[in-house]
Amino acid sequence: MIRLEVSRPPSGAEPTPVWRWWSKTGATGAYVDRCRRAFLRRCDVEHTFRMLTQTLGRDIPRLRSP
Repeated sequence: MIRLEVSRPPSGAEPTPVWRWWSKTGATGAYVDRCRRAFLRRCDVEHTFRMLTQTLGRDIPRLRSP
């Protein structure tokens, strides 16, 4: 298990740890840092995509007649 903590979240909320599962043994500090950065990058991409989808109205179902 890898526990990631932040000292101050951007939103100003109370920081909570994030747990990630790791299946290999012997991970170095540099590799854990690389995984952390990859996780944060993935979250940035997902949130950006979600925001664009909502802005363009693609999250609202459109009812169509047959």
